[in-house]
Amino acid sequence: VGFIIADDTSPFDADGDGNREAAPLYLYIGTKDSSGDFLARNGLRDGQLYVLVLSSGDRTPGEFRGAGNSGDATWVAIDNTRDQTQSSLDGSTGYDPFGYPTQ
Repeated sequence: VGFIIADDTSPFDADGDGNREAAPLYLYIGTKDSSGDFLARNGLRDGQLYVLVLSSGDRTPGEFRGAGNSGDATWVAIDNTRDQTQSSLDGSTGYDPFGYPTQ
């Protein structure tokens, strides 16, 4: 199973630096397991998350210059390995309260 995840509230100041950034485009790919639990049967357990990276280095819609343009891009795997020792309530360590990377 595969699906694309996009944030329709973008652009916003994601990192607090005063600049409005576009949200990344994510792709999730998982494998269905007919003998597993609900999540596994639907391909939602132990899948891989990817982020779209433009070859040009453009990071915002303004840099890309949108409509009618095209360019090369690559889906890059994201390491979403849990590390409970790094968990933080405010995300200051780069991890959420459950120990997952905030990316």
